[in-house]
Amino acid sequence: MPAENPGQTRGNGANVAHRPITDDDRIKMAIAKYTTNENGELPTWARVAVDFDRDEGVVRDAVKTAFRRRLVRIVGRRRSPLPCPRHSELESCLKRRYRQLRSVIVLDTTQLGGLSGPQLDDEIHRSLGREAAKIIAEGWVFKDGDVIGVGAGRGVYYTVDELSVLAEPMFCENIKIVSMTGSVEARNHMADLAFHMDADLHALNLMRCFTGATAEFIAGPITPAERNHTILGPDKWQRCRPNHALVGVGVLASGHRFYEEVRGPEPRSILRPLREDLTTLVDCCANIETHVGVDGYAAVGDLCHQLFFIDPPANGKPVGKGLRENIEKLIDQINSCTLTVSEAQLQSIENITVIAGTARKGFALAALLNSHKYHIHHMCTDSTAAQAMLGT
Repeated sequence: MPAENPGQTRGNGANVAHRPITDDDRIKMAIAKYTTNENGELPTWARVAVDFDRDEGVVRDAVKTAFRRRLVRIVGRRRSPLPCPRHSELESCLKRRYRQLRSVIVLDTTQLGGLSGPQLDDEIHRSLGREAAKIIAEGWVFKDGDVIGVGAGRGVYYTVDELSVLAEPMFCENIKIVSMTGSVEARNHMADLAFHMDADLHALNLMRCFTGATAEFIAGPITPAERNHTILGPDKWQRCRPNHALVGVGVLASGHRFYEEVRGPEPRSILRPLREDLTTLVDCCANIETHVGVDGYAAVGDLCHQLFFIDPPANGKPVGKGLRENIEKLIDQINSCTLTVSEAQLQSIENITVIAGTARKGFALAALLNSHKYHIHHMCTDSTAAQAMLGT
């Protein structure tokens, strides 16, 4: 750690804020932030800022840039997901219930009974990602000249991660990858940053799975005034509109980036413009979910940062008209402030593949399919989500 200088304001002083940042600085800060101490704990951003005599915001930007430029990367010990066989009966039931689905993969995750909470959530999505990657790698999904949109989240991350370790690139030419949600500095379940779950990084990594592919990034989440200067502007969107998309589906609950902005221990400046509305929305959801009284039900879902209301299941109490109008007004307000694909743009994508599991996401998946707004033709999910979708 640098020696203390009593005459210098550490972490946020004007005399240190304007020192130029080199790539060597970025590498050292990233390593420091993601190196555990003797107790197995990661240092806080404030601690790293003090150690490097920098403003905390400067340190955050430097570490993010280090990952974005591939100066550093987090390499975990790769392991195969725990075995989860396909559940053919549930696959058939889903295709009969939701006729727009052309292909469905359902993994039986009941054998993961030894896990719970975030660990179970991660393991389910690791298994889903591997299964989805198998189908993609076999050449059943993409063809020459495709434009592939990617969203954020665990399902997409684990799919792209599996594809990235193929022995050789996939045999498709003239592929373009489009990030549809940019970067919101997503958190993992430890409330720490998880850059690898953002769409910009997914686009970069998926691009490397094809020979000669290119990628388009958004590199920002909450500046709608800049929309026309990104791929989301109407002119650019027409030139690079995806004909395929790999997306996850979320719910506004523990673990979701927007939820953690409100309930997490460390607010993120990048989401600050939405914090007041998000706080109101999260509180409103809690009231609705208590009123509905169905275990696992979440009132608001998320498709590429487009929030949507989820109708209560048949065995729950209905939500009154006034309360529903209030929550939908909040949703519209938040959706209007995010730099991400619009509902109309999502509707223009011809083939959407959803990779998402767990029981609480089953209600969100059912709401999306029942809305018939989007061309969701392929789905990779797990048995608990499938049962929730079928009401069983």
